[in-house]
This record gives sequence, C-alpha cells and structure tokens, in this order.
Amino acid sequence: MEPAASQGDGKTYTLKELSKHDGTNDTTPALLLGLNGKVYDVSAAANFYGPGAAYSKLAGRDSTRALARASLRAEDIPEADGQAVDASELTESEQATMRSWEQRLAAKYKVCGRLI
Repeated sequence: MEPAASQGDGKTYTLKELSKHDGTNDTTPALLLGLNGKVYDVSAAANFYGPGAAYSKLAGRDSTRALARASLRAEDIPEADGQAVDASELTESEQATMRSWEQRLAAKYKVCGRLI
C-alpha cells in the first residue's frame, strides 16, 4: 500500500472530469494528467502539457497507454467518454516503461487525486 501522501487529496476523477483540465477551460485552469490510476498536477509544466505544446494531447487524459507505448496516437489516449486504461493489459515492457514514467512524474509533480 502506498503512503497516504502519494494518493493526493482524496479527490477522484472520471475521464470526463479529467478532460476539463486540459488547459483550454478557464473555469478549471489546472493541467492534470492521469497515469496508472493517479492524477498528477502538471500545471508547472505548461510549456510541455499546455495547449499547443508538444505533449498537450496528454493533458486532461489518461496517459497510461500513451506513455507506456511512447505514443501520441489517438488510439492510445482514451476519450473522455471512454474507459480508463487497465495497466494489466499492457505488455511487460510497456509496464516497465509506465513505471519509469510514474517515477519521473512523482519526482516532479504532486499527485492530486485518483482516476476512476
């Protein structure tokens, strides 16, 4: 079990709720990114995840499959009305890549909630 601090503030997000945090909505200015069931606040990196930036497709989305596959293809990024990615469906190699991304994100950004 992970320490409580790594679970964020207890907030849960559906894909639809998460999609409001892509940097294009003035009422929800935070840039959030989902990865393996956790939601990270990546607002400090708007130059990477904000509108028009290189990784803007990942903001407001469950980026688990995309980051695990090093892909920005639409089929690897679930839509707001879709289902969150089940990491157990990834290959061993993809899971290793996903864990590497988790470590990178956890070192830089706060976990602000959980993706359901």
